[in-house]
Amino acid sequence: MRKIYLVGQKIKTCFPLNKKSNIFKGEKRSVLILMVLALMAVSLLMTGCASSPPQASSMVPKNLTVSKHYRGSVNVKVTCSEFTYRGKNKKAVTISNKDFSSALAETLNQCALFSSVISTNEDYRLNVIVYEVSVPKPGYEMVATILSKWQLIRVLDSAVLANETITTPYSASGLEGHPFALPGNRLRLIVEGAARANITEGIRWLSELNLEM
Repeated sequence: MRKIYLVGQKIKTCFPLNKKSNIFKGEKRSVLILMVLALMAVSLLMTGCASSPPQASSMVPKNLTVSKHYRGSVNVKVTCSEFTYRGKNKKAVTISNKDFSSALAETLNQCALFSSVISTNEDYRLNVIVYEVSVPKPGYEMVATILSKWQLIRVLDSAVLANETITTPYSASGLEGHPFALPGNRLRLIVEGAARANITEGIRWLSELNLEM
């Protein structure tokens, strides 16, 4: 404990208060360390907020099964609209045609709803248009919603067999494996979740059609 003595009108301490004092050196060192840690924290937050686009592999539903298996082959064509998201992490909600198509084709192969997924001489053509990816309330409990239209065509006679509009929300509460994800990554994760939900519902809808088995 530092003792202070009053001598006249001057204040003296039991050790000299000058710039060369070890106490001042220790205080300067502590301040410098705190400044460095603060800069590192800001840098980490800025990096975390810059999110990458949704990944195809993360849009594939896990362990999806269907009760039907059709004989015919299918060709998948996906069109993703230009989304109007005004937030700072626009990349996080931008799903490319290639990635959604790849995730859908992989899911169809895994659940074997059709005999195969091919690019030519197919029996059926599946057209999917992703109209909108919306995140109306950014924040910890934000919800991403994907709106898409699915259409199945029989190639033999170009007959439209079925149309369906599918809307799938996915909330941040579903991110059980990523409770501390930074804002940009959190946004990407819920958009990937909404895409998985959309693909799941689309395939369930297809499995309820009465096609040749």
